[in-house]
Amino acid sequence: MAPARSTAARVTLKVTPSTTAAPRTLGQLVSWVVETVPDEVEETHRLASLEVVFHREGRLGDVVVSEAQALDHPGGPAFAHVLRHAGDGRELVRAVTAWVRG
Repeated sequence: MAPARSTAARVTLKVTPSTTAAPRTLGQLVSWVVETVPDEVEETHRLASLEVVFHREGRLGDVVVSEAQALDHPGGPAFAHVLRHAGDGRELVRAVTAWVRG
């Protein structure tokens, strides 16, 4: 899948005792990743696939930035996601989501 446009969404998250940068549940990770999906996609589509690669974990107090880039995908909206440490930019997680209408 190739990038469709150069704009990227960005959301900053703070790691607290109840949310670690190595999420305790897959649901928590998914919520961090989809924070950057446009509302109109979330409202009219459902998540069809999620691919995740873990690189590192964050520490308590870290600020984590969630970024997304729209991809050119024939089956519907798709996004490349990165969760990175705000301080030094190191990648914590890479993910790709694909969405289908419904």
